[in-house]
Amino acid sequence: QGDFCTEANFLEVVKNVDVIFHLISTSLPTDSNLDPVNDAVKNIIPTLRLLEAARLEAIDKVIFFSSGGTVYGQTTVSPIPESHPTNPLCAYGAHKVATELYLGLYHRLYNLDYRVMRIANPFGTYQATNHLQGVIPIFMQKIMGGEVIEIWGDGTIIRDYISADDVMRAGVYLMDYNGD
Repeated sequence: QGDFCTEANFLEVVKNVDVIFHLISTSLPTDSNLDPVNDAVKNIIPTLRLLEAARLEAIDKVIFFSSGGTVYGQTTVSPIPESHPTNPLCAYGAHKVATELYLGLYHRLYNLDYRVMRIANPFGTYQATNHLQGVIPIFMQKIMGGEVIEIWGDGTIIRDYISADDVMRAGVYLMDYNGD
């Protein structure tokens, strides 16, 4: 356990590790634009320190859990293919794209193997309900508390949801996956 933003020695953290699962983000899409500099300092810089440690310790692979929505911004087609241009509308999406690009750079420069999972709206057991993220746990908490559910917009927006259990099964699968 530690603090991603202030970790002084990622080399020690990743010692004797084969695969790094990078799931951390210190911001949310809803608040990241309030301080984009802070968002970058607390997400991109620590990620680069982690990638440097991975390179120096010859880690086999980094699996990065990116964003299935915020990296794209306004989309031009539905469903959205992975090849769709990335054009984030918030700092959160920008730091996710930046991390993907740095992973590609570390692969080209140092042959660090990596995979990116662009996850859209995961939900599951033990998901926190006291944050402004995750409509399913928020709705469930409101229903159980007899509160009114607030729907923003006109109700025509389509969202993808995925079970956290399915996400983790896919992540475990990617540990050994070497194809494209």
